[in-house]
Amino acid sequence: MLNLSRSAIAVFSGSLLVLATASQAKPEYARKEKKVCGYCHVNPNGGGARNPRGVFYGMHNHTFEGYDEAKVMGTAAEPKKKTGDPAFKSAWKVEVPATAKRIAIADVTGDKTPRLLVLDDHNRLTIHSVTGAAPKEDASIELGDKGEKFVAGGFAKGKPAVIVVPGAVYYKDGDTYKKKVLADLSDVTGTVRFTDGTDTFFFFGGGQPDVYAIDLTGDKTLTAGREMVDPASGGGVYSSLVARLPGEMLAGIGVPAEGQKTGIIGLFDPRAEGKLYAWVPWVDKEDITLKVTGMDMLAHGNGGEFKSLWSSPKLAGKVLDVAFGTDPRNPKQTGLFILMATGEGGKGRTVEFFALD
Repeated sequence: MLNLSRSAIAVFSGSLLVLATASQAKPEYARKEKKVCGYCHVNPNGGGARNPRGVFYGMHNHTFEGYDEAKVMGTAAEPKKKTGDPAFKSAWKVEVPATAKRIAIADVTGDKTPRLLVLDDHNRLTIHSVTGAAPKEDASIELGDKGEKFVAGGFAKGKPAVIVVPGAVYYKDGDTYKKKVLADLSDVTGTVRFTDGTDTFFFFGGGQPDVYAIDLTGDKTLTAGREMVDPASGGGVYSSLVARLPGEMLAGIGVPAEGQKTGIIGLFDPRAEGKLYAWVPWVDKEDITLKVTGMDMLAHGNGGEFKSLWSSPKLAGKVLDVAFGTDPRNPKQTGLFILMATGEGGKGRTVEFFALD
């Protein structure tokens, strides 16, 4: 038989009493702190095991003195994800070469950090790391006479993002970028990312778009991509889409004259809610902005009215290009990258990142 001293029995009994009383929700504590019992207990109705808040409370003489929600509760303390119409705020700006005319954002190295791709007047593409205060050039590629049509994305499944121009694809292999000929690809209009993460690029000539993907392992490099749907039915299907179109085509899909001058439009689901919006650079006399609108407000030619749901502040210069993607400085943040002609006579080049708010 186990032989316990009276003092041991007293300690043991006292411990049981502490455990028993600790397991019960105390209404007086709830009243004192003006919290529901479930604030400190795993059971939302109170009582029983305590969550990390309750443990902290008990260990600090039943007070929240020095309490830090984020440190104690971790991911459970993260703010709820915003919903509804998107809004953006300027997060950072960088200066890029004065010859820049187009940009893209893509993880072309496979290190999970997007790079800023900058195309110059001679169709030389420079690949920049922008994690620091100023862009740092990592590599460059001569894209040839059709370089202005370049697109970048995860078109080759399971591989880092690749760079496509009419007639060729460029991809990183070791420390260099290699080229494969795409003899059957004569033109590129834009890119589309589906909500399941599939990236494709396409050519739109007025009918059904021709959609493509890349296979770097097989004999046929240029392959058929996932079929696109009408943008009006794109909610829940598309994550983002970018197209470079002539003014008459933009007019045909309901873009007013002020939104036709840059020749670029994007569709996106910025909060991943299954709802598609459109963004378009807007030139109204000397006032240059980027506007976001709903798909139902875009097609004003069908009886609707163009109305911006969000507009950037007046931009520093003429918009040359826009990209949507992940912030290289914060992998949890997405937003819009805008390339502008800035400075005296528009001779400078600035990329400004507007983060999703």
